[in-house]
Amino acid sequence: MKLFLRSLSCLLLIVMLSTFCLWRNQILPDLSQLTAFMQSTADRLGELASLVQGGGNGGNAPVDEGGDFPEYALAEELDTALENHIVSQMLAHSARIDLSGYNLSQEKTQAVFSAIRYSHPELFFWGNAENYVESLDGVTTSFIPDYLYDAATTATMMASYEANLDAICAGAPTTSEFDKWLYVHDYFVKNYTYDYTYTVRDAYTLFTENTGVCQAYMLGVIAVAEELGLETVPVTSNAMKHAWNLIKLDGAWYHMDVTWDDSVSYATYTSYQHFLCSDARFYHMSVPHHDWNATEQATDTKYDSAIWHAALTPMVKSGGIYYVAVTVDNSGNSRVMGKVYSGGDPAAMTACFDVNAVWPADTVGSYYTDCFAGLAVYGDYIIYNTNNTLRAYHTGTGEHRQIAMFSMRSGESIYGIVSVSANKVTFLVANHPYNDETLSYVPYSIAL
Repeated sequence: MKLFLRSLSCLLLIVMLSTFCLWRNQILPDLSQLTAFMQSTADRLGELASLVQGGGNGGNAPVDEGGDFPEYALAEELDTALENHIVSQMLAHSARIDLSGYNLSQEKTQAVFSAIRYSHPELFFWGNAENYVESLDGVTTSFIPDYLYDAATTATMMASYEANLDAICAGAPTTSEFDKWLYVHDYFVKNYTYDYTYTVRDAYTLFTENTGVCQAYMLGVIAVAEELGLETVPVTSNAMKHAWNLIKLDGAWYHMDVTWDDSVSYATYTSYQHFLCSDARFYHMSVPHHDWNATEQATDTKYDSAIWHAALTPMVKSGGIYYVAVTVDNSGNSRVMGKVYSGGDPAAMTACFDVNAVWPADTVGSYYTDCFAGLAVYGDYIIYNTNNTLRAYHTGTGEHRQIAMFSMRSGESIYGIVSVSANKVTFLVANHPYNDETLSYVPYSIAL
């Protein structure tokens, strides 16, 4: 769409210049109708451009401008004894760590350091200075770690780090690996924001300040996954200045990039474009991933065509059945139709019911070509929204009922459901889905 707009704009400019030249030579004596047409076309281009939201990840693919992800031999499995030795010594805040028994070259030493740094979020107190390596005849004998804090400060911070981990994991489901990974994905998207100062790269600060760059997200996922008994490995790409995770689900590996799924600021947005993807999907997306380092390959394509990759609001689960709302039919200014899909197998969900609604855009008479219906579980009901109503779908009978209709102020709409608890549904009312400066939460009590 963006390429189309650029091409159309260039064509319009050529027409305008050509017309001007013809007019200067008195070949076109009356330009009134043409001028009106061109003005109308320009206005429509502006409207169309305002409705173009997105790309492969909500219109924003943040990268760590200050990041450095060196190439390292991840394909060569790290010696477990060496890894445990270094990590345990650093956790003990040892001033010098003996490496004389491991026959490490300088190159191999740096590879080991990188692999450990990207795999152990609990080492958040390890600085970047690694020039204190001691060697003899090119073989590393020991190194002096660059600790950011003294031992007492580190111990206090470690207690906070572990308390945050416990709090995050306390809300995780115990039903299946898929449910656990869905929880991890949605938790990171909902609770953290990207650090555009490009300074926060550790899991501790991510957990305490709720912001970080991709490396912090990646390490945070590793920390939470380990607590939940899930397997994940780091993925880095120096060419992209970016990092993410490969995660293991039911014996197969998939990509999960929570940083790029967390690229839009409004509160109810949850993208699944980069959740449970194969290598092939990541290579061929509109904003592709490339040139990465990882110990595993994601060859399984089971979820590559899952309907929830197109969702804008979170997937929910009720009675063993998953539900997700997606845009299925864009009809410009006349109608936007969404559809809720459901199924016990998240890879093979089928159509459940329609959401017929339009979300007005800033330009009078124009509408977004997306469905912003959010879903929430309340007993046997799925609560969902249109642009100005709250509705309930009974999962047993299939009955629909309208809970409430609201008279919205000019330009405002409901953009998803935040939560349902204690007979109260909290939903998001705003005049634009992507501008958090204008967002306001409106609590509304319901009785079902």
